[in-house]
Amino acid sequence: MKSTLSNLLFLSGLLILCSGCGESKEDLLTKIDLQHIGLQYHNFIDIYKSVPTDEEHFLSYDDPYGFKEGQQVCKAALDSGNYVVLWSYDVRLDLKNNSQVILGYQKDVPEKGGYVLFADGSAKKLTKEEFTGTSKAEPTVTSQVEPVPRLNSGENLETQQNIAAYQDVLAELLETKRERETVHKEKQKRLKELTNKIEGKPLTETIKLRSEASDIRLELKELSGQMEASQFMIISLTKALQELQSKR
Repeated sequence: MKSTLSNLLFLSGLLILCSGCGESKEDLLTKIDLQHIGLQYHNFIDIYKSVPTDEEHFLSYDDPYGFKEGQQVCKAALDSGNYVVLWSYDVRLDLKNNSQVILGYQKDVPEKGGYVLFADGSAKKLTKEEFTGTSKAEPTVTSQVEPVPRLNSGENLETQQNIAAYQDVLAELLETKRERETVHKEKQKRLKELTNKIEGKPLTETIKLRSEASDIRLELKELSGQMEASQFMIISLTKALQELQSKR
């Protein structure tokens, strides 16, 4: 099975192939960075039954799952200075509410909004107002909570993360495909209206209508290419997801 990094790079490559669909390339890579940090944060606590207190502590542990590439992604992300992590929070403390507690975020989120990492390992884009109103992780005492079992006994954590990543991207691609199909139909309707209007109009008005029609034709051509790329990615990701799920 491919490594998590290889799979995620594959997803990034697909995004580049279909530039403009759903989230931008930059947004997806940011989301991936945060999800890697979240997975490694959970692994750290799962292995040592204690919380990472800072970046150096977080990156120093030896991952028995062999997830070295994931650690490299985390190191590169944290070294970039683009992310803030609220260290010393024990994700086992309140499992039911982890999806509502911010564990990390892009550094500019408090002023501009952006992606945040929740304590359950998910990543989501928030406005600065939403960020202000959402609970933040605070240092906790690990000894106060009992160790939590691994996500699923005997299941490979790398496989779980891959499945989650593929499912997220696939859902976004399907939504983007539906949106594009709607826009394509609207533009086709507008082009037909323009074609009917051109007949019998004065020259000055005809030039304007023909110019708009020409622009729409170019937009339709671009949309058609994007929809084909989206369909290709959806088929590829669906097959990859089925393969991963069969190995669980």
